[in-house]
Amino acid sequence: MVKWILFFVCLPFFGFCQSQDSLVLLAQQARPDTTKVRLLNKAAVALRETDSNLALQYAEEARVLAISLSDQQGIGEVLSNLGWIYYRKGIYSKALEYTTNAMAINKALNIQSEMAACLNTIGAIQFEQDNFKEAIASFKQGYTLAKKANHRVNMSRCLNNIAFSFLQLKMFDSARFYVNRSVREHVNDDFRLAFSDRILGDIFYEEGKYTEALKSYQIALESAIGQNNNFLQASTLYRIGRTYLRLRNTDKALKVLNQNLFLSSRFGFKSEHETTLQLMAETFAMRKDFANAYEFQNRYLALHDSLLEQRGGERINLLEAQYKLGLKNTQIDFLTKDTRYKEKEIRMQRIGIYIAIVWLACMLLLIIVLFRTNRRARAANRLLKEKNELIEQQTEQLRNLNATKDKLFAIIGHDLRGPLNSLRGMIDLLSKSIITQEEFIGYSEKIKNNVDFVYSDLENLLSWAQTQQKGIQTIFTQVNLKKVVDEKINLSQVNLDTKKLQVNVEVNPEMEVVADKNQLDLILRNLITNAIKFSYASGIIVIEAKPEPDNYIRVSITDTGIGMDPTEVEKIIHSNLHFSKPGTQNEKGMGLGLLLVKEFVELNQGKLNIQSKPGQGSTFSFTLRAN
Repeated sequence: MVKWILFFVCLPFFGFCQSQDSLVLLAQQARPDTTKVRLLNKAAVALRETDSNLALQYAEEARVLAISLSDQQGIGEVLSNLGWIYYRKGIYSKALEYTTNAMAINKALNIQSEMAACLNTIGAIQFEQDNFKEAIASFKQGYTLAKKANHRVNMSRCLNNIAFSFLQLKMFDSARFYVNRSVREHVNDDFRLAFSDRILGDIFYEEGKYTEALKSYQIALESAIGQNNNFLQASTLYRIGRTYLRLRNTDKALKVLNQNLFLSSRFGFKSEHETTLQLMAETFAMRKDFANAYEFQNRYLALHDSLLEQRGGERINLLEAQYKLGLKNTQIDFLTKDTRYKEKEIRMQRIGIYIAIVWLACMLLLIIVLFRTNRRARAANRLLKEKNELIEQQTEQLRNLNATKDKLFAIIGHDLRGPLNSLRGMIDLLSKSIITQEEFIGYSEKIKNNVDFVYSDLENLLSWAQTQQKGIQTIFTQVNLKKVVDEKINLSQVNLDTKKLQVNVEVNPEMEVVADKNQLDLILRNLITNAIKFSYASGIIVIEAKPEPDNYIRVSITDTGIGMDPTEVEKIIHSNLHFSKPGTQNEKGMGLGLLLVKEFVELNQGKLNIQSKPGQGSTFSFTLRAN
């Protein structure tokens, strides 16, 4: 079975490679002139839906050659192609940059077909941002330009994308209208026809007409195989598997999805691979094969988290690129207006000089005019300076906000979403009656642990976010230290019992400190939780408090756990980044706890100290004022 699948998937690829040899060979043998630029770019266009990495290689070679030849038309065509390649790879910030530059060049040269291609890419980027109405407007504008240039391929391309956008808005009649129009207006373009069939399949699927959907998908798949178009194959195969799953035909669903696992992995189609893994988990669950369902669910969640973090970072990069592009256009517009003003000023001065030559009697009036003009120029320069300073301040503020936001997104995306997704996956299986309540109870202890981690991490995350926004105020009061320690131990009693840990408290019941009660609660809770997390079963935790010189008290929490090496201790003491590693029973955490402990100890006028050796445990101590 595996050999058959490999043959089925790889055979079209080998055929594709042979069919492209002549084009690539012509490009490599051509003299380094504009003809070679066109051949290299055509090779990249032919490859971009099948092997985006190889397409990128040829397109970059064409771009370098076009720049060296000052071939503006070639540069415009190559940049437009690069924009689509980077879009297909999911790097939307670069796609926007290349497409915007291509649009400017093609607009200056009035090449309407290439302008239509650029608008199609811009619409696709807006589509990925869920701005479907804006995407439809861009696709319609691209269609208008393609029609003026009588470029039937781009006309069909834009119509298909309009239909696909209406599909996301659940406007099925509009989607069907535009996809049928694309079929009517296409010419010698099998890829657009296949894409149209795939969209028709999506419309039928959304309407619950699964048999009709399968027919359209099969037509699209056969065409994709005939064209050696790997992306269209991968994006259609998982749709066929999904439809078989809705028809509860798990045998056919698994056959198709297994085929797509290889194809999407071989050519790096990550989104298609992610969806295929999720559908495999659902299929195995429907077959009551919970071992495989659990395995594929975990593989899906791991890839999903990785892609979610990548997409979040790329979304931030795209927003930053859009901001920089807007700022650049604003500066260009302002400089243009300033240039026009100066040109107008020069013309006025020349007219004044000519008048002065003819009528010397008007010299005094000319001086007054020049004086006023100069005063206006100084005022304009002063205004320009103020606006530039304001732009710099706003840019710096945005940069700082982005830095904090990036840190929050990174923490949430990397550490918080995993346990929640695991919980969500189990609940999905239960809600779809795929597993019984008894089977769900078997997972409940693991789910409870995940919820506990999430709850603790959320408290830490909210406190840390407040510190980043300068929103925390430290209010000093007299606090009974023994009472606070006992409260935190009681809160952790379940975890202590689970690991059979012994806690020795050596704190004078009368001892009081000057501190912020809420912040002290967080400090002790995190340090005690850390001691439990990194202690071995049946270990001992010692909590003690002793007076120190200069009216201070040192509070220490000592465990006999796994300990840390000097590098790990250095990360905690001298880094502003969170640091985390699993506990002795694979307990998880975001790593914000120790970062908050360090900040809150310093807010309470104390110092944090860490002593630790690998395999011998750790002692975390901090000082507080006695009164």
